[in-house]
Amino acid sequence: MLAGAGLWPLTGFGMWTITRREDDRAIGHSGLFDFLRDCDPPITGKAEMGWILAPEAQGKGYAREACEAMLDWFEANFGRQDIWALISPGNEPSMKLALKLGFVRQPDGTYRDKPQTVWLRPATASPAAATAATPTAA
Repeated sequence: MLAGAGLWPLTGFGMWTITRREDDRAIGHSGLFDFLRDCDPPITGKAEMGWILAPEAQGKGYAREACEAMLDWFEANFGRQDIWALISPGNEPSMKLALKLGFVRQPDGTYRDKPQTVWLRPATASPAAATAATPTAA
């Protein structure tokens, strides 16, 4: 989390801790960032979104609620713009969440010489329209 906190003064956005309301326990983190990743396709200089939750917190809607709030905050502060996400192949729960958040699957890419699924939440598309889109595989 400390590395994510360092992004705030540099870019104006970064990582948040996700906590449960009932006990304020940290169950994961999510955020928007530009990690200057050396990946293909290149996304350096563009906003990227990511999330990770503890296994016991997965599948309960926490990530969706947190990510929707972060996207609303980002749009209010930076305007609507393209946002990217890299998701490991086989991570079906994250791919389903990406669709619900308005991301559209792009041709697959690589990061650190490993295959990644690449997702784009277009600035011009509404989340509802993107959710209805059929993902494409490369």
